Amino acid sequence: MDVKSSAFSSQGDSPACGEQLLKDLFFNNPSVMFILQPESGAILEANDAALSFYGYPRKHLQSLKITDLDASLAVQVPSIEEQQKGTMGVFQRTRHRLASGKNREVEIQKAPLDWKGLKALYAVVRDISEIIFVQEKFDAKSAFLEQLFQNSPIPIQQCSMDGRIISANTATEHLFGYSKEEMVGQLVDDLFATPETRTEAEANTRAVVEGNTIFFEGERYRKNGERLFVSGTAFPIVMNGKQIGTYSLYMDLTALKKAEENLKKNREQYRSLVEDIPAMFCSFDSRGFLSFANREFCSFFRQSPAKLSGSNILNFIPKDNHTQITRLFRTLLTGLPSVTAEIPVNAPDGFLRWHRWTVRRLATGADERKEFRAAGQDITDSKLVQTALEENIESMERVFNETVEVLASVTEAKDPYIHGHQRRVAELAGAIAAEMGYGKSFVRRVRQAALVHEIGNLVVPGEILNKPGKLSHLEFELVKGHCEAGEQILMKINLSWPLHTIVRQHHERMDGSGYPDGIRDGEILPEARIIAVADMVEAMTSHRPYRPAFTINSVLGEINRLGGSSLDKNAVNACRSLFLEKNFTYIQ
Repeated sequence: MDVKSSAFSSQGDSPACGEQLLKDLFFNNPSVMFILQPESGAILEANDAALSFYGYPRKHLQSLKITDLDASLAVQVPSIEEQQKGTMGVFQRTRHRLASGKNREVEIQKAPLDWKGLKALYAVVRDISEIIFVQEKFDAKSAFLEQLFQNSPIPIQQCSMDGRIISANTATEHLFGYSKEEMVGQLVDDLFATPETRTEAEANTRAVVEGNTIFFEGERYRKNGERLFVSGTAFPIVMNGKQIGTYSLYMDLTALKKAEENLKKNREQYRSLVEDIPAMFCSFDSRGFLSFANREFCSFFRQSPAKLSGSNILNFIPKDNHTQITRLFRTLLTGLPSVTAEIPVNAPDGFLRWHRWTVRRLATGADERKEFRAAGQDITDSKLVQTALEENIESMERVFNETVEVLASVTEAKDPYIHGHQRRVAELAGAIAAEMGYGKSFVRRVRQAALVHEIGNLVVPGEILNKPGKLSHLEFELVKGHCEAGEQILMKINLSWPLHTIVRQHHERMDGSGYPDGIRDGEILPEARIIAVADMVEAMTSHRPYRPAFTINSVLGEINRLGGSSLDKNAVNACRSLFLEKNFTYIQ
């Protein structure tokens, strides 16, 4: 007998036509089907689709229980009442093992069956592995989108077709101050729109509900009544060709709006200030073309702002000074952010005037479009006064120098042995000061003080100054008094620098061993420290009645020994450098 027919055979040998039809529907059905023993779950019969799906022969399947295919499956038997009703009673989802060892996710639907006069279960097994795989992918994508929605730093809300909020993310809560629960179900325009923006907001809502993507900008309310300035976009949500709602994305521009308002206010204040200050102010590009000139600028050149706009600043400057302006531009473009220069300009009355301008480069734009802003003043009158003052100072300087020369000559006339001593000390001391890096005015002070540093000898008796032998203690004390005497003579001269103090200190020493006051280190003026070194070098290399001159090498060795103790170390190093490296020689 055919194995496939045996399960459906009745006790007689002549099956009815209906029974044959049932056999065909079972065995040839493309769905996986089993007939199970209700209590044990034993497989009584399996169709061809089951053989193909599981990969087992029919006899092998008929030797198994349904639980052998899935150890985790608990066979659910329909109740007697359900079986009597004849309905499909039990659905299960589980995982079945195939003969190949692979697992497949399946859904089992069971119903009671009257089989050979016995109660049995009719089971249909559906492979749902692909469905579950797709569902898992869909769930993962949905979870990703939900996390993206909730964690986005951009405020996002979802609305229904009637403009009510369905969902809102955390950023929306932070922006507007409402919780999700407070927002859901509310009309978006009732919740956020201000009286001034209500009409526009409702029009935007209608537009996006009609399927349009819109961009909006304006004020909105927060929960606490505070006003925000936002911009954003809203667009329709379409699924399967049908619009089901809308999305709105917001951007908080409140801080930017306030900054723009402050900038506008500052610009107005700046322009008002620039117009009202008593100085000329203008803006121009790297080619010199004016873009702005304030009231004072226009007043000086006697032209209107409209006429000056687009004019070139070189038109107001003599041609001989155009190179100076070109250099100024080059400096601003490649180096310093601002420069100050005194520039001659052609005044409207035909005369030449002097201006002092400070020009600053703005840090925006390419070089050919860079903007410069300049502030200037007419300094012609002060320039004339300055010129006259400089000429007067130069004249006074000449008179003072001539006076110093006379005083030096008087001193040397009384002591012929030191003839030229002060001049040579002045020459060397000035060179030392320059070598140490001091400026011109300091060097000039050192030279002038050195020229008269021995002027106090005028009060020392000539026989002591010209004595060929060693001086007695009393005589030496009289000679030491020339420092104080020199101070007394020179302090009557009204100068802006301490000439008399420098002369008093030229015999002081860094270690306090000098005279007349025994001061040390920082108490001694820098000019006096330099003169002390130059005075010692010149004196030791010159002949005296009581000794011959020393060689320059021995003198340099001596001051090197004293440098850092009694003599200023920096002055000593500069002096040695002059003789040993730069071949210094006295001119006088």
